Amino acid sequence: MERLRRSARPYAVPLIAATVLLTIVDGVANRSMSNLVPVTTCLYALLVMETYWWPAFGSFGVVAIAVTAALTPRIILPMPVWSLWFVYGMLAYRRKHAALAVTLLLGVAGTAGGVMLGRYPLWNMASIVSLDGSFCLAALAGYALVERGRIEEAKRVAAENARMKRDLELGSRIHDSVTQGLTVIALTAEREAASADAAASDGSDKAWDLVARTARATLGQLREVIDILGGRQADAVSDQSVIPVPVEASVESPGMKDYPAAVRALAHSGDDRLHALGFGGQTVVEVDRSGVGADMGAADAGAVGSADAWREVLDLLGQLYTNIAGHADPHGGDYALRVTVAEERVTIVQSNGVAVDSDENAPGAVPHAGRGLALHRRRVAALGGTLHTSLEDGVWVLSATVPLASARRRGDVQGRE
Repeated sequence: MERLRRSARPYAVPLIAATVLLTIVDGVANRSMSNLVPVTTCLYALLVMETYWWPAFGSFGVVAIAVTAALTPRIILPMPVWSLWFVYGMLAYRRKHAALAVTLLLGVAGTAGGVMLGRYPLWNMASIVSLDGSFCLAALAGYALVERGRIEEAKRVAAENARMKRDLELGSRIHDSVTQGLTVIALTAEREAASADAAASDGSDKAWDLVARTARATLGQLREVIDILGGRQADAVSDQSVIPVPVEASVESPGMKDYPAAVRALAHSGDDRLHALGFGGQTVVEVDRSGVGADMGAADAGAVGSADAWREVLDLLGQLYTNIAGHADPHGGDYALRVTVAEERVTIVQSNGVAVDSDENAPGAVPHAGRGLALHRRRVAALGGTLHTSLEDGVWVLSATVPLASARRRGDVQGRE
């Protein structure tokens, strides 16, 4: 079934099989008419199968044999109605207009000529009209299926265009609202950082600098997303060797070819951000696979893992830093985050204390929808990984495993082995 779905014309295979079967059954039922019935039945079956690759050739063969049998004296053979219905419908579906017109004319001439020559004494012109009319109906059915396919394709294109229009409208609204606020935040933070006393012991200048850098990095990534929604960066998105780094990494390059280095940059930036907010803790990044190091280039990227897997690793880490900042208790102990990059997977383990009496509606609380980890759990599962969470005695623990190779790629490798 999988090979059938992947074939160039999956619709033709069951139709050809059914036509061949019915043709053979019809030949067996009429084998007493002539010793040539088994031979012609096999020829019809073979020519029907040939229509999968050469529809015009196979159809001409079926019609030519049927017309020859109808007009040849002293030979009585059954009319291959199943094969004729199929070839007329197939030619119409494949839009072989010239071949369809010629074969229909030959078929009508052959059946009409056979009756006029007395080849079918039990038939009359009314029977011929009905038979030839059924051939025309088979052709019309083929054209109807083509038109139905075109209508469905037009609906799909219209739905895709509507989705793209919605994305553009959403992108425009996001650009108009969010970028204005981020710009104000960045400019205000830069002004406050410049006016702060660099020698002050409270470190306010560093805090404002972090706010400014985060706002500008977020603004830059937001504009990249807007460009993607507008279709101006399709090539960059399809490039498997370039991974967008989350805003928490605060790196200048929007794409990094060294994935473990991107993880380290994100971890360093996330720790700095949390430390500035008063949290204690550290992120440990371990690479225990030989050949995966800081000097890995784009040429080796395909051997390390899929772009979707690394993108999910970076996005999940960014979500974890955001969750710690929004939900963890800075006075409930240090947070711990360990990232292990192995041969085939990345493992992430996070733990931190949670404020039991935290109130989202309290002044200064960070609003959240609670959908972040649920979305990441689905993304990790789609990659063939797992994400588990638990909360016991005020301690939040998360463990995630992200396979670096996609499920399809792992299946291809196993199949080759």
